[in-house]
Amino acid sequence: MDREEVRIQQAAAEAESAALREAEKVKLELAGSGGSVVVSITNNGMASITEVELLRVWALQEGPWAAWSVNRNMPGGPLTQTRRSILHPYEEMKVATWLLDRDGQHVRQLPEAVEALVRFRDQDGQGWEVTAGDEPPARVSPPTA
Repeated sequence: MDREEVRIQQAAAEAESAALREAEKVKLELAGSGGSVVVSITNNGMASITEVELLRVWALQEGPWAAWSVNRNMPGGPLTQTRRSILHPYEEMKVATWLLDRDGQHVRQLPEAVEALVRFRDQDGQGWEVTAGDEPPARVSPPTA
């Protein structure tokens, strides 16, 4: 391998590492209150992210919780929007959600632990998925629609 190839590979590795560090700055926090789970998505990075979408919320323990939905008691507004076209640096979006049983009914009792999954694009158009847990962000193919 010649020097130019090594330099190109090193530059690509550095760019990938920088993209991952930036994706790690997108943080999720979950708070339960009154039978609702509020998912807070914060862009702590220096660049805007786009196509931000809450994909899933789920219980981390066995129980009646089988699905999720937006909290239907919230009138239309920012807490009911699961998608946002852009989230600027240090900006936050919140989504109020319910956990549902197998029949689609709201379960007022919340589990001890909940997880959420969010997808977004970084400033270079790369797709990422993050959770509130300790897992690092995962690169994904961006949505086509």
